[in-house]
Amino acid sequence: MGWFMRERRGISWTDQTLASISAPPLPLLVFFVLVMLLLSIPIVLDLKAQMERAMVVMRIILYLSAVVLVLILHATMRNRWWLPPQKMIPGSRAQR
Repeated sequence: MGWFMRERRGISWTDQTLASISAPPLPLLVFFVLVMLLLSIPIVLDLKAQMERAMVVMRIILYLSAVVLVLILHATMRNRWWLPPQKMIPGSRAQR
């Protein structure tokens, strides 16, 4: 059965690899962080500009929806389409 399951002789290559890994040098980490910060500045500024444009559009939509709501209410109150038609009594004026 020795040919089917080999016995471990010493340390495996994965254990050797994990044991030999070390942290990168500090100047390399600082350089990487600085590069990432400098690359993220234009992205953040662009996102802020997009958010401001979106806020302006949302305000316009909010104001226009309020105006449309007032116009719809005015039209429905003026026409009163939901009320049944009234019978005209001779000699009286129409209520509408």
